Amino acid sequence: MLSFNISVDEVRRLDAFLDQAEALFQPYGLYYADNLLTVGRIVGFLKDPRFRTALTLGDRSRWYHDIAWRVHVLCWAAELGMRQPGDLVECGVLEGFSMDVVSRYVDLEQSGRGLYLYDLFHGAGGAGRGIAMPQHDSDLAWRVEQRFKQYSRAHVVPGFIPDSFQIALPEQICFLHIDLNDAAAETAALDGLWDRLSPGAVIVYDDFGWNIHAEQHAAATEGLARRGVSILELPTGQGLAIKP
Repeated sequence: MLSFNISVDEVRRLDAFLDQAEALFQPYGLYYADNLLTVGRIVGFLKDPRFRTALTLGDRSRWYHDIAWRVHVLCWAAELGMRQPGDLVECGVLEGFSMDVVSRYVDLEQSGRGLYLYDLFHGAGGAGRGIAMPQHDSDLAWRVEQRFKQYSRAHVVPGFIPDSFQIALPEQICFLHIDLNDAAAETAALDGLWDRLSPGAVIVYDDFGWNIHAEQHAAATEGLARRGVSILELPTGQGLAIKP
């Protein structure tokens, strides 16, 4: 695997170049972001007013816009899952951007569904507890709570998974997003929530198809296979599964 150490100015110049290239090749269906390059694709979700509005309101700075395709997958999966009874769950929240966009896209407040957001918030907690990210600081949980205070049935639940499931847990789940960056933690999340997933519930693993997360790929594949479920690897790096 190659790694590059480049300055902030170089990153900005690269971003500007890619923006120009995207504009130049847009008639040919070029899409390049989040380590995903496609040619000859419609990429219709970027033209969808409902998705564009949700994406923009979720992050006006465009900091997270590079993962737009991944977030669109989550929006689609959540909307499909909401055909079944239950609430929405995310394990591995970080700053809450993805589920904020999803909540706007599916109109969570009007749906009457609950949203449960599980994360340690202040960093890694040792083996099997996930890894620390730069955003993990003492104020992260508060920032996430502020982001989701507009949703009356959103629950921000700090703590280790699966221990934090004892604090608050929905009776039924229609959509589950797992993004814990750790195989043991993700296995614990699936084990703790599987029986509450409604038939037809949609499960999305964020890191399933990435080389650097091969251990998570193996754990998710094995965990779902034991339950008679196959998982679809997407070009975005995500894994998609539906509970029978």
